Amino acid sequence: MNKPVAILFANLKGNIGDFAILEVILRDVYNLYPKSEIHVFSHGFTTIDSIRLKAFRESGAPDFDLAGTTYKANVPLLLRKLHRRILKTGLWPTIQGSLTLWEAAVSSNDAKRFSLYEAIFLAGGDQWNGFDSGISMFGTLKSISKYNRNIFAYPFSMNPEVFKFNFSWSLNSYFNKISSPIIVRDSISKDQFARLGRSVTLGTDCVYSLQDISQEIAPHPDRDSTRTLISLARGLEPNWSSIMATTLMRLKSEMGSLELLTTCGQEDLDVYERLGAEFNIPVRAPLTWQEAVAEFKNSALIVTNRLHALILGSFTDRPLLPVADRKKAEAFCNDTGVPFHAEAIKDLTPTLLARVKQDEAAIIMKVATYREKTRQMPLRPIALQT
Repeated sequence: MNKPVAILFANLKGNIGDFAILEVILRDVYNLYPKSEIHVFSHGFTTIDSIRLKAFRESGAPDFDLAGTTYKANVPLLLRKLHRRILKTGLWPTIQGSLTLWEAAVSSNDAKRFSLYEAIFLAGGDQWNGFDSGISMFGTLKSISKYNRNIFAYPFSMNPEVFKFNFSWSLNSYFNKISSPIIVRDSISKDQFARLGRSVTLGTDCVYSLQDISQEIAPHPDRDSTRTLISLARGLEPNWSSIMATTLMRLKSEMGSLELLTTCGQEDLDVYERLGAEFNIPVRAPLTWQEAVAEFKNSALIVTNRLHALILGSFTDRPLLPVADRKKAEAFCNDTGVPFHAEAIKDLTPTLLARVKQDEAAIIMKVATYREKTRQMPLRPIALQT
């Protein structure tokens, strides 16, 4: 009997970009191990969006068993309340290192099950940062690596913020558990590994491998093709919802047809619906990445700070206006060389959007050039490259 294959750190909380990542991994693993069961382990610290998971399964993704979750970070309540203050003292990496070791120790017995897998693949994303995700992911990695060293990572991002939570030597010890070469999906992440003194391979996000499939998706038939789609996640602004309201008021007065689209309803749909009602703006919440592509294809402009909205939007040959208030979006601007972007949501003005529409051909060409370049770039672990 063939050994099963495991996929860890699947983000099933409802972010359709992460479902797109999972689809790529499932397709790759199925092609390489056609006779093996595929076991998916989602994040232990997030809830699962059952509606979007059902839609994902029904959309044509390869079959898999949802086998459980990865190990959850057990951060004491007092430390959760005080972590921002402790971060300022520079002591947090010591605490996080201890909590990661503890997480690995308490999960060690359960982690023995991973010795049964032919290989273990880690889903890409920007998930190593912070304390919940950082402790959970690094603790899981440390515990399972005792029993199975066939661990391969899809291209991922590493946010500079990770150094606030971890010592450099700790990060090096964690990443040593992953089979080389490690592939990162943007230039900013490569620079962070340079800070660790590590050489990594510059690749790109694995979702780019869906671009040919995306060509077969028809534009949504019941949409206004002149609309500007706005898909803005929370950046660093503490008063994000009020900034969004001010921005929508400014744009709506001069830009005509605006619509809000969320690619992660769990994070922002409630605010979008309130803003939509306040400004009489339609709100779209696609269930699958394919539905998002269909929405993007029937639009005049896509404004977003979400990486996978940018990537899926790049499949449509519609102009993109990135908002670079998140490192992933900033990296997209750097790597594609798009001629226009906004530094923050508050910088979105009718004048900027008008300039983008005026020069849309140049934007589309830049994005299409990078999209084609990704065909020659690493976007999956070396074990899966053909």
